[in-house]
Amino acid sequence: MKNYIIPLIIALLAQLFLSNILSIRGVKPDFIIIFIIYFALNQGSFRGVVIGFTLGLVISIFDSSPEIGVLPLTYSILGYGFGLLSNYKQQLASLKFNIYCYFLLFFSFFVYNYFLFDSIFYNDFSLFIIYWLKNMIYTITLIVIFQLIFPFRK
Repeated sequence: MKNYIIPLIIALLAQLFLSNILSIRGVKPDFIIIFIIYFALNQGSFRGVVIGFTLGLVISIFDSSPEIGVLPLTYSILGYGFGLLSNYKQQLASLKFNIYCYFLLFFSFFVYNYFLFDSIFYNDFSLFIIYWLKNMIYTITLIVIFQLIFPFRK
C-alpha cells in the first residue's frame, strides 16, 4: 500500500490542477481513473471499490461538481471490475484482457454521462452519444499512453 501514496498524490494533484488546463472544449481528462485501474489490478476488487469510492467522494467535493454521488459510483464500478480482472490477469490472453478493460471503461463512462446528461439522453440521444464519446476517448487516449509506459500486465 505504501507504494501507492506517491502515485495517488500525483493523480490527485493532476486531477485538481491539470485537468482544467488540459480540458478541450469542456472535456477534461480523468487522471483518477488511471490510478484506480492500476491500483485495483494490483490490489483486488475490495480495495479497488474502497479507493474508488473514497477518491470519487474527495474529487466530487473538491471539484465542486453538483452531482456528489456520480463519481463515487463510477469509480467504485471501475475499482470492482478491474479488481475482478486482476484475478484473471495471467490467465486471459492479452487481447481478451484489454477488451474486458476497455468494456469496463465504456460502461463506467456511460453510467457517468447518463447521470450527468440524463435530460440529453432522453431528448437527444445522438448528442448524448457525442458527449459520451468525447469524455471517454480523451481519458482512454491518456490510458493508452500510460499503458505504453507502465503496462497493465507485467
